[in-house]
Amino acid sequence: MNILYFILSFTFLLITIAAGAEWKMMLIYGEPVDSSDSQIAYYSSAGCQHFKFMDSEIRKLNSSENKLVGIKRFLGTEECPKRVLNPLVDTAGSVSDTWTISNTLYNVTIVSNGSTVTISRRVYECDTGSKLFQRGPVYVCIGLRFFNSSKCGTHPEAVSLCQKDGWLTITGPRGTDELDYFLAQRKNASLGSGNLIWVDGINDITVDDTTGGYVNYPQCDGFSQTDCKYMGHVACANVSTFRCSWRNDGVNCWRGAACRRELTKLQ
Repeated sequence: MNILYFILSFTFLLITIAAGAEWKMMLIYGEPVDSSDSQIAYYSSAGCQHFKFMDSEIRKLNSSENKLVGIKRFLGTEECPKRVLNPLVDTAGSVSDTWTISNTLYNVTIVSNGSTVTISRRVYECDTGSKLFQRGPVYVCIGLRFFNSSKCGTHPEAVSLCQKDGWLTITGPRGTDELDYFLAQRKNASLGSGNLIWVDGINDITVDDTTGGYVNYPQCDGFSQTDCKYMGHVACANVSTFRCSWRNDGVNCWRGAACRRELTKLQ
């Protein structure tokens, strides 16, 4: 019978705790199918071997073989899958662990077909000028883009700006953390104070579905679903509305746009 153990603490792999989750080790009776490097620990009569993590495949064995494979998993501090009819042990199934460290996203998928377990690891990061945020089940890279030559621009020009040079779309601040990040990046603009930022939204329409719509924007008093949306005014830095065709109002300059881009796959 295949047996699955979860060890809550261990000495040869770093334990990291974040957002209510921590590293744990899953032990499976089995052996690597090939010698390709992977971030697993393989114990047999020859001793314990550590491998750098790439994709790997494990052949399940009976406990009498006395061969164990240890796999790092990132789980909730109280979360350990039940031993009874666990799909990774008894039949077939899959699990996926996702976590972030700084501006990098890690995803490990473990798939069992009954006799073997396949482990795949993918690593993504956000390019320079963007930062990783989680929006519900989705991870995104967001940042500010500025119009060339210290110019001010209209909302249609902002939409176009967010579709160039590897960027995908104009976006908006989903929550106060994103708003604070966007506002802090205005220091990279070259016109000093009065730099307003266009965000996703024309009348009652948004194009970036990862924000979840206006309901998730931090909003100024008097926010309405008319005209175009922007943020960063000295009187209220949250999202407000103004005419789409304006570049400046004599005091403030619409200096750039909040944009989203794809994550870059590293492995």
